[in-house]
Amino acid sequence: MWLGKKKKIDVYTKQDIYKTIPKARKKYLKGIIQYNGPILAPIKKNDIVGKFKVFYKDDLVNEYSLYASEDIKKVNILSRILNSINFIVWGDI
Repeated sequence: MWLGKKKKIDVYTKQDIYKTIPKARKKYLKGIIQYNGPILAPIKKNDIVGKFKVFYKDDLVNEYSLYASEDIKKVNILSRILNSINFIVWGDI
């Protein structure tokens, strides 16, 4: 979270995710979270912040939108300036 009052955001999907496979083949099941980052504040509750992709044997099974579970406000101007300077000097977000 860039220039937000919190560094991390909780996300959720609007539907439950189920995939039934044999137990011996669970090693082929993989989930990936994809987002364009850093995510810029402010964020409103229920804004789409990324995608959750489910793969089985390298084939895309389904893709789900990830929604913000809370509002995240921007930090004040002084904190934004300090964070920007820190990024320029150290490259740390």
